[in-house]
Amino acid sequence: MLIDLGCGWDKKPGYYGIDIQPLPGVDLVWDCNEKIPLDDSVAHAIFASNFLEHINNNKRIHIMTEIWRLLKPGGVLTAYVPSCNGPHAFQDPTHYSYWNEISFYYYVNDEYRKMYCIIPRFDIITLKTHTTQRDMKAGTVEAVLKAVKPYPIGGSYV
Repeated sequence: MLIDLGCGWDKKPGYYGIDIQPLPGVDLVWDCNEKIPLDDSVAHAIFASNFLEHINNNKRIHIMTEIWRLLKPGGVLTAYVPSCNGPHAFQDPTHYSYWNEISFYYYVNDEYRKMYCIIPRFDIITLKTHTTQRDMKAGTVEAVLKAVKPYPIGGSYV
């Protein structure tokens, strides 16, 4: 299974589309601030372009946990999100959470994960910020992360 979170009008071909709006091509109309009604470890890949910033700020750990839960071991999240280091993150009144490259380290770095009791663990494949012509300081963060599962024998990462 391949999942396109927040697919909107433009669902990736071959992907199962989830969006809060009942738009053409959406397979599941759902508010992802809540638990997504799919089984654990069902997805080889999750695509989330201009999606994470629409999740409530107090649900950031929740959505990353849900993404990790849905991914198979070694499954890949590809996310694009406006960097909060530039104005584009704040201009849209439907943006509720703010991200930059460092935001993703809380799901990668074991010390951060332990400090904040964050269960999901990812490895970085790609993590970089693309600049735009409109804002040469910051544009879009590209995060390509691999789900690390299962926990090691005899313990957990937390």
